[in-house]
Amino acid sequence: MFIFKNNTASKKILASTAAFSLLTISLLSLSACTNYNSGKTSITNTSVLNSNPKKGGTFTIFTSNTNMNFDPARSQGLPITSNNFIFRALTTWKVNPDLSKQTRVVPDLATDTGTTSDGGKTWKYTLKKGVKYEDGTEITSHDIKFGIERSFADSLSGGFGYHKTLLVGAENYRGPFDGKSLDSIETPDNQTIIFHLKAPFADWPWVTSLAAFVPVPTSSGDAQIYSKRPKSSGPYRIVQNEVGKQVVMQRNKYWDSKLDSTRTASADEIVWKLGSDTTVSAQSMIQGNTDTKAAFLADFVPPAQLAQAQAHPQSRKLLTTSSDGALEYLAMNTRRITDINVR
Repeated sequence: MFIFKNNTASKKILASTAAFSLLTISLLSLSACTNYNSGKTSITNTSVLNSNPKKGGTFTIFTSNTNMNFDPARSQGLPITSNNFIFRALTTWKVNPDLSKQTRVVPDLATDTGTTSDGGKTWKYTLKKGVKYEDGTEITSHDIKFGIERSFADSLSGGFGYHKTLLVGAENYRGPFDGKSLDSIETPDNQTIIFHLKAPFADWPWVTSLAAFVPVPTSSGDAQIYSKRPKSSGPYRIVQNEVGKQVVMQRNKYWDSKLDSTRTASADEIVWKLGSDTTVSAQSMIQGNTDTKAAFLADFVPPAQLAQAQAHPQSRKLLTTSSDGALEYLAMNTRRITDINVR
């Protein structure tokens, strides 16, 4: 018998909306893979969710992290995390500002969420025409295949591995850097990519939304360098990434909103303040200091600041709580426990 449990309880986050709300759904989930047990009642305030955000300006994100690695192969980020600023995959998630409504998998770089003619064992995708990297180079199916293959390399471990258990021949594959290709991924032309799975899998369109399915040029070069300044396929590109100081993202002029139905890309610039003192950042946002008028705290609100923010109606509007998003269940051996009444 196994008990699967996620220790994450509730995530209390500060987000200032004095200037605008930027990709708020993404921001609410930046720390989605961090374990945290508050043991307190969740606080829900959807005032930070703005379906009509203002355009322009700089959005600041305060984080205690001192170093950010943006290599998609090593990422456990979901389509609603910071990956969404600079990366696109075959599919993505459509999240409604009303968090009570269902999240859907929708096309991103692909024209649809995938088609199958054999009950889910083979999946075919066609890329949208005209989607480009930050340098104006058109994204191809070969780039997506290379991005997936990179995720198998031992030197780039750490990312989600769902596709590694599903693709034919993946169990013995160790990445493309020795010149080998994964034959269960076909790219008959620049616009088409076909996946061959070991068995039918209906949720494959969800798998293709993960970071391993982000396109990476075959000319990406040294992985350590690429992790700092990856080639963007999303609305922003990284122009500065300095450990312990800041990451600066500015608009990708080759991103076409007409080919992207999920990202609003409201701000002109996103600045991550690395190594920020969480207590200081939270206090500054609660007080409404000028440099936090359009800001987000990517760490959990310290207990002292949380109590302070809850005590005042104005600052309480800045608080939001995201659920852990995890599935918790008790798995038992039904062959041994045969009596349904005992189960």
